[in-house]
Amino acid sequence: WGDGIDIQYDDETATHNVNIYIENIICDNNARQGISVEDGTNVYICNSIFSNTGKTFGRAPKSGIDIEPAYINAIIKNIKIDGCQFTENVSANIVVDQSVGTWIGDTIITNTFGDNRLQLMNGYNNSSKVIVKDSIFDSLRLNDAPYICIDGCQFKRISHGAGNIRKLEISNSEIYGKFDDTSTVFLNFA
Repeated sequence: WGDGIDIQYDDETATHNVNIYIENIICDNNARQGISVEDGTNVYICNSIFSNTGKTFGRAPKSGIDIEPAYINAIIKNIKIDGCQFTENVSANIVVDQSVGTWIGDTIITNTFGDNRLQLMNGYNNSSKVIVKDSIFDSLRLNDAPYICIDGCQFKRISHGAGNIRKLEISNSEIYGKFDDTSTVFLNFA
């Protein structure tokens, strides 16, 4: 598949991953993802570099980190990404896709820099939050997005695809480029 690290749920044995700590790694030139988090409770990824994902023999989604359960029984609980750098990844720097599995607790992204987008999607019916704090990304992409709290961040642009946004809180942040609208609706709050 081409993932640098793949944290998976074992559907045959119903085994979940708990207390995963990843620090000071470099995921460079992975074909599909730098890291895939498909199941995990208390996953902490810090002070790491994710670059050039998907450039050689790339397979979708070609992101630095993709938090996206592959099985309905997978659990995502308390994920933290801190002090990481993302450069030259073909798709997004970080994808949080809440379309499958059980999401409990928050996904927290802090002190992180990315030259591409942060993509939050498919979490409209989910009760967990995505918190982004003191980080810089080229753009923020929202598709049917969950409860999102952004504080102390910088984005060149925010774009909105399909679906609604459950709740969006932005404080102490800069959007210093343009608002890119791919449809006729800017932000849809339900």
